[in-house]
Amino acid sequence: MTSESCNDRVIALLDLDCFYAQVEAVRLGIPWETTPMVVLQWGMALAVSYPARALGIKRGDYWNQICKTSPDTIGIHVEMEVLEMEVLEEDVENVEGRVVEGGGEDNREKKYKQQFNMSEEKKKEVLLRENGFIPDRSKGKASLERYRYCSGLIFSQIRATMNEIAGEGNFILEKASIDELYLDLTKACDNYSRTNQLPPPIPDDTNFKVINGNSEMNGDDEGRSSPRSRSTQPQKPTPLRLAYAAHIIESVRRAVKSKVGYTMSAGISKNKTMAKLTASFCKPNGLSVLTPSGVDTMLKTTKMRKVRNFGGKLGKKVLEVFMNVNVRGGVDIEKFEGVTMMDVGLISVDSFVSNGFAEKTAAFIFGLMNRGDEGEEVEMTKVGAPTKSITCFKDFRGFKEDFYPTNANEVIEKLGMGTNNWISLLSTEVAKRVDDDKVRNSRYPKTLAVLFGTKGKPSKSRRFRFPPGNGTALADSVVKLVVSVLKASDVWPICKLGVVAENFEELGNIAKAFQSGTTANTFTSTTFQRKEKNAPTSKIVTEALTQNVNVKNRFETTTTHAKKVGGRGEGGGAAGGKGGGEKKRKPKVERKSDEEFAREMQRQYDREVEFASRIEKKQKKGQTEKAKLTGFFKRL
Repeated sequence: MTSESCNDRVIALLDLDCFYAQVEAVRLGIPWETTPMVVLQWGMALAVSYPARALGIKRGDYWNQICKTSPDTIGIHVEMEVLEMEVLEEDVENVEGRVVEGGGEDNREKKYKQQFNMSEEKKKEVLLRENGFIPDRSKGKASLERYRYCSGLIFSQIRATMNEIAGEGNFILEKASIDELYLDLTKACDNYSRTNQLPPPIPDDTNFKVINGNSEMNGDDEGRSSPRSRSTQPQKPTPLRLAYAAHIIESVRRAVKSKVGYTMSAGISKNKTMAKLTASFCKPNGLSVLTPSGVDTMLKTTKMRKVRNFGGKLGKKVLEVFMNVNVRGGVDIEKFEGVTMMDVGLISVDSFVSNGFAEKTAAFIFGLMNRGDEGEEVEMTKVGAPTKSITCFKDFRGFKEDFYPTNANEVIEKLGMGTNNWISLLSTEVAKRVDDDKVRNSRYPKTLAVLFGTKGKPSKSRRFRFPPGNGTALADSVVKLVVSVLKASDVWPICKLGVVAENFEELGNIAKAFQSGTTANTFTSTTFQRKEKNAPTSKIVTEALTQNVNVKNRFETTTTHAKKVGGRGEGGGAAGGKGGGEKKRKPKVERKSDEEFAREMQRQYDREVEFASRIEKKQKKGQTEKAKLTGFFKRL
């Protein structure tokens, strides 16, 4: 799709207002629109409600300081997964949402339905117990599972409402994050326009704003603006498709509020970036529409650094170009943080290219900053929105210095025993979530990654074939792999640890791989989030491994095995020669050390990758020969 056609579409951005705070407010029956509250993680504000923001509380503020300046503020800690395998009854009273034994969708649904369907008396009791409670971070890890569960419920309700209003196939829904989604309403609006009927007016009690050439731009993407009533300023007529879109989105917002209990802010415009900017003008619980005549007003008043994708390195490089073109050095870059989109839009494509930008990137920046145009499409997210990976990570910052393991002999003692059994906690959580995901999405991970590192350095990772199984057996297999990785580590002391399930495949394909015996634990070393250059695609690797020899259980770490020795004697034959007819004693095989085990798995991985690369080269060569023959016959 061309940039021009993308900018002729009707796109909406739906943003759940202060999502984590809303989830806790709904669970505990707190009127969050009027109550100052924060969601905490280890004594620090992770999410801040709008009334709390009005008191000057910001994300990152410490709870003890909040209590001094705003004593009426409610503080609820995120859900915590408890480290101990056996928890005392009195400890359970202080920790909501601890790990539930067993896997499967029924357990997950049951757990959270109980949390969100408490009686009013029970809600008051839990609120009294949880308000201001800060758990010991050495006793467990924070979990976002409660928020993922609520996000799934909300997105399912949005999809159901859209199917009812617009009809299945007449919209595109893309999940952008746990609390944001995009809707492409172009087809739905075009279908509405064919009926020759005007959409119903937006209800008067809606926090609604139309942004056109006469609008006063006072939005706040931090959500600190107070709710506004409908604008009374003279406005140009809103284009019909935007009016249809406003009606659809308002219906969706009201359905989510009435059926699930959550409020959202929404923005409607011609593409994803402008829709996201537009949504910031009626927070919280509002609806904004950007008309074509309001685009210039938006560009003139929006800071470039507030634009999606320009808050980091890209935005800093753009500021440097702005300085080079307009000032030519000698000025602190921080003084230009207020540069607007229109300011940047006055810089030509050639100027960006001459300052080191690729021509395609330069054209993208100019189009967005000068006209508000971009070519990114809304891409459909499948029902259920399965994640690309399942990650469980713990950073041990803040622990006592003698906590960190400094060599292989201390791994089990400090990370795998008693109240310090972090290896088991992380492995069990990943195994449990893989079990749930298998039921929910009919898939299974191909790769298990173990992440680890020390202070001030990038994390490293080791990757294995994900072991088969479920429940406790699967968790035990993951634990063994994690232990072998840490013992073979060349990075000390270990200050962070993570377990990741990734590279998912449909259950049928995974079952075939296990049956063919290609489940050996292979091992590779990389830097976290860095892919090997020129590595073969996962499809090619899978094909190569299925053609390889049977390598099932090639590296057995828990027991030792010896090869069977035939019963033939030196003279040959069943009873010929010296010692004929007797079996030789099995030779004693010593268990490999963790370092030897790691090196052997590394060599096996290299052999498999090399084998896969050869197959990939042969396939490419065959395709080239086929193309040459096809061209030859066409010329004939």
